[in-house]
Parts: sequence; structure tokens; C-alpha cells
Amino acid sequence: MSYKQIRGVLGVSKSSLSLWLRDVLLTDEQREELARRKSENGRRRAEANRALRVAREAKIRREAASQVPAIAESELFVAGVVAYRAEGAKQKAWDSSRQVAFANSDPKMIILFMSFLKLLGYEKADMSLWLAIHESADERRALRFWSNITGMPVESFWKTTFKRHNPKTVRKNTREAYHGCLTIRVKRSSDFNRRLDGWFQAIVARLPGGSQLDLKFDQKTEVTPEVP
Repeated sequence: MSYKQIRGVLGVSKSSLSLWLRDVLLTDEQREELARRKSENGRRRAEANRALRVAREAKIRREAASQVPAIAESELFVAGVVAYRAEGAKQKAWDSSRQVAFANSDPKMIILFMSFLKLLGYEKADMSLWLAIHESADERRALRFWSNITGMPVESFWKTTFKRHNPKTVRKNTREAYHGCLTIRVKRSSDFNRRLDGWFQAIVARLPGGSQLDLKFDQKTEVTPEVP
């Protein structure tokens, strides 16, 4: 029996038990059994704590979701501009004709950006899709997954790019939840990319402290963002 079990029977303190039983020697089998029980109790406590944490996190997410009953077009517009600023291909001084390309492995982000494109009048015919995935993953399953998410047939996707497997790298995204990274390219979209940059800068300029930042476009020309 463990100290806890003995205390439950006798109702004495742990210090008293330690004094009484300090000269009692345990067999190897008894030590192994106590170690097993300790490990099992630790596992149960860890599982209980994890269940409490998961429940708490789910409650926080539900409460947050309830605060967004609907998405207005203006909110979707800002979300799309900011998402592209974070994850999209921006034009550079040495590459000012770069087309719009948005890459992400999160299907929710892909849905958001495609909804943003639809808001601005772009059709699926204006887009091309490109999958990048580890060579050890299931390409066909990933293509079917992204086809369902985007509503575009697998046949319309560009040729898949495979990432070489590095055996020294311990990857965690190797199970069924892994679908690679999808890129959405918008055809003939150099000017669209420039508008995205102007929209983002105008949004920031309207925030506290944002007006102190220098905008990258020509200051002599007044630019009015084409907000839907």
C-alpha cells in the first residue's frame, strides 16, 4: 500500500507514517508497483488538466465567435487587405510588376482571401491554384481537399511543387491534417497588387500614430482608396 492509502485507513499524518515506516524495506516488486501507480496517477492528473484546459479554451473561442454575428463588406475588405499584407507576395523596388499571389496552409485563410477576391469582382476564372507539399505526403488527397475548399476542379491546378524530405527534420505536420500549402494567383494583377499596397497604407494612416509614417506612393498625388 502507498502512504496515501495507509493514511486513508488510519487517518494519521504523513509525518507520523514516515516515522513509523522508515525502517520498513520494500521489495523490488513493491517499488515497481509504487512507481507504476505514481506514473499512472500523474498521467490521470495530466489528462484531467488537459481536459480542463481544452474546455476553457473552447469556451473562450465560443464567446469570441459570438461577438462577430455577421461580417460586413467593409470588414471583409479590411480583413482581406491585412491578410494579403501578411501572407501575400508584395511588389519590390526591383520587381514592381509582381502579380497578386496569396499562399497559406490554413483553409480558413484561403476561404477568407477567396471571399475577398469575390467581393472585389474577381471570378474563379481569374485565379490559378498551385499546391506545394512535402514529397512524403499524399498529393492526391491534398488536391481533393483544396478542390473542395476552393470549389475549383483538380484539373485546373498548376503542377504540384514537391518539397524534398529532410530526414534530420522532425516534422509534426505529417498526418491527415496536413494538406500542404496552397497559393492563389490572380491573373494580370500587377495594378491590383499596387492597389492592395495603397489600401493597406491608407488603413494604417487612419490609425493613431499611422499618419506619422511616410507613405510609399508619390506624395504629390492624392490617392483615394477604392473601398467597396
